[in-house]
Amino acid sequence: MTIKETALNIAIIVILLTGLVVSFMYSFEQRRKVKELQRIKDTAEYEFIITDDSITVYDYGRTVGTIKLDGSLDSLMIEDNQ
Repeated sequence: MTIKETALNIAIIVILLTGLVVSFMYSFEQRRKVKELQRIKDTAEYEFIITDDSITVYDYGRTVGTIKLDGSLDSLMIEDNQ
């Protein structure tokens, strides 16, 4: 092997190892983000799913109710908290 071939092989190995390290870092960061989003979702008291003309409200996975977008959200929250 010549010096050029050896240098090229070393360069290829360094590039491949760098790509591998970056891939692992990206993968771990994505897993951390998913866990953080799940933690936020698990600690949220109310979750609102808004469709075209209504809102469905959940409390820790329990459906509180569905209302039309007409200003009655406060009534639903008050009723649920009684």
